[in-house]
Amino acid sequence: KALELLRAGEQGRRYLSGGLRVVHQYQDMPNYKALYWDPASSQEIPVHGCQPAMGYSFAAGTTDGPGAFPFSQNVVTANPLWDSIRNLIYGPSESQMACHYPKPIMLTTGEMTFPFEWQPSVVSTQLALVGDVALVCVPGEFTTMAGRRLRDALRQTLHFASNKNVLIVGLCNTYADYITTPEEYKVQRYEGASTIFGPYTLPLYLDIYRKLAQATLSPESRLARNEPPLDFFNDLLSLTTPVVFDFAGWSAHFGQVLLEPPETVVSGDTVLARFVSHSLLV
Repeated sequence: KALELLRAGEQGRRYLSGGLRVVHQYQDMPNYKALYWDPASSQEIPVHGCQPAMGYSFAAGTTDGPGAFPFSQNVVTANPLWDSIRNLIYGPSESQMACHYPKPIMLTTGEMTFPFEWQPSVVSTQLALVGDVALVCVPGEFTTMAGRRLRDALRQTLHFASNKNVLIVGLCNTYADYITTPEEYKVQRYEGASTIFGPYTLPLYLDIYRKLAQATLSPESRLARNEPPLDFFNDLLSLTTPVVFDFAGWSAHFGQVLLEPPETVVSGDTVLARFVSHSLLV
């Protein structure tokens, strides 16, 4: 089927030519600041990110993938019962609640650091230009409209004739949940509740990727070397039982080939190989 699809698309293919340029930068989202044109007030306002947090509607799931009862989407008011249960785990600070408004916070993940941070604050952002095609490497899931605004912003910055040449590639290097528009954030459906850096997450990303695009246009430009996220790989906890005993057999060893595949095959042949493998658990 893959070969069939490949051949079917050959007529519409074109070869890319031109230079290759890739830029990358870590961003501390809660401390990132940008300007946002607010359609409600018809003026440009300064905005910043928030420490990560998940809203009530996150627990509700989506229409095609419902979550836990009794949660529902479009929740913008807190529930005293669930707030009290949440506070037993970790209650959000006043500044955190104000930053994420109108999202009622279920988990203030950015303030929870035991045994390590629950969600990333520092994310990886990257942009690659291959000829006249831009690959936008994003650290989260953009809604349709959020992605459209990102593609339009980069098309303008890169002076492309069409945003068809701007491709959003995710997920890359980091997972920071969803990214909605400020308008989508206000209604707090699942995606808005899962937009972890607050209502202005998208405007921040638009500013970040515009700057990455500007850097690709200037070969002499040098982006600041921001601090990477903390590496806590060696501190990870595992609840998986380790392999206690693994045995290849008395007359065999791990990796030994028991049945070699044929040297030559033709389309339609069934190729068999057999070898000794150890447990897939690590």
